[in-house]
Amino acid sequence: MIKKRVNKYIKFFDKNILRIIFITVIFFVFLQEFNFFSNTYYLINKGHDTRATDSYKKTFFSGYCKGSSHGYLFSIKNKYSGRFRENEIPKIINNFNGKEEYWIFQDVNARISEKQIIILNKKNDIDQKKYQIIDQSGLCFFIEEKND
Repeated sequence: MIKKRVNKYIKFFDKNILRIIFITVIFFVFLQEFNFFSNTYYLINKGHDTRATDSYKKTFFSGYCKGSSHGYLFSIKNKYSGRFRENEIPKIINNFNGKEEYWIFQDVNARISEKQIIILNKKNDIDQKKYQIIDQSGLCFFIEEKND
């Protein structure tokens, strides 16, 4: 009984050896072509913000402190999240395209604070009497209202 089953599987394997080899080769080609192992390693070892920043570096409309400045926004979010008040996110002023990228802060119910402001692609001067510069990179600023 067992011998018949083994012979049956051997005959099946002999008939379909080329198909099995072909499917196996195609499978490994796809793994290599889509960088499966590299992408899996990157996904496991890099945080969401790092991956998002890296992907936006490749687009023409974004960058660290140019275009939509997604990289700078992620940087501020990571560096200064302890400074943000509970349920508030800084106001974003983008002089490149006027879009405020509040989605980066991932809190849709948060209020927009007028006391903390992120200015991207600055075109005008900052009132140094009213605001204190917390972070600056090129034409991008994170400022906070002074407490007098």
